[in-house]
Amino acid sequence: MGLHVKATNLAQQAGFFEPQRQHNWNIEITGLGTGADADILSLSLAAGFVPQVSNEEVTIPYGNEYVYVAGKAVFAAGAIQVRDWIDRRTAAILYNWRLQVYNPVTGRIGLASQYKKHCFITLFGPNQDEIGGVVADPKFEREWEIIGAWPQTVNFAANGLDMSSSGQVMIEMALRYDKAFATQIESAGSGGNILNQIINNPLSVVGDLASGYIDPD
Repeated sequence: MGLHVKATNLAQQAGFFEPQRQHNWNIEITGLGTGADADILSLSLAAGFVPQVSNEEVTIPYGNEYVYVAGKAVFAAGAIQVRDWIDRRTAAILYNWRLQVYNPVTGRIGLASQYKKHCFITLFGPNQDEIGGVVADPKFEREWEIIGAWPQTVNFAANGLDMSSSGQVMIEMALRYDKAFATQIESAGSGGNILNQIINNPLSVVGDLASGYIDPD
């Protein structure tokens, strides 16, 4: 039956249709500063994104009509917003990364090997535990791996400066990257690791991908 009218079908006591919260997420940028810097950046996060991909279209004219097929894949840049703290070096972490791309003092543009980073965006469930600064095994985790990420733009006062406001200064960064893919898509009671399926049973996964279906187990 595809039609339902009762809201009690959702978020059930039995444990079905638990929503993924917008605020349960984190981004890890490998090789960016020290371990302490990673903690500072994580605790500064305010808004983020999940990767978005589209394909350019190839137009094939024939007779009185056109047909369209998929062309090159294009990944859209994502925006990360963080809070600025006067006693933590959040702004310095991002400024120094941006300097690796372009240094306005010397006019130098860096090499890709110097500024491109590997990132992981993780969504997790509201029941994730942290005890004594240690995060327990992930619950209902979804993970996106981002390859070749670099700060295309950084705005160190994205919400402006305003004498009449009591708000906190926000820093916004446009993250340009080469490609991204899901390494973990979690559903209740399953592992959902797509990469493991591809590695362990590639022919089956190719068939599943062709049909638009991936077994979550």
